[in-house]
Amino acid sequence: MLPKLTAPPTLGPTGQHKLELDHGVTTYTSMTNEYLVLKESVMTGGATYAFIMVMTDSLGRTATGSINITAGRPPWNGQIK
Repeated sequence: MLPKLTAPPTLGPTGQHKLELDHGVTTYTSMTNEYLVLKESVMTGGATYAFIMVMTDSLGRTATGSINITAGRPPWNGQIK
């Protein structure tokens, strides 16, 4: 059984506003999926994002996890042949 989320997961550039992860709006996957797939252009290239998850189990115990990810910059100054 998957843990219940106490609040919608969020991401945001470190030190800036947060962006709510919403299936169909900012993600291709639902919040119960094993993987998180973001839509194109949700993250800004070169920006660092903090992913923070807070979960509550059926006994009311909570756990948190976090990771910082720096988005790669899109390709530039190249040619397609």
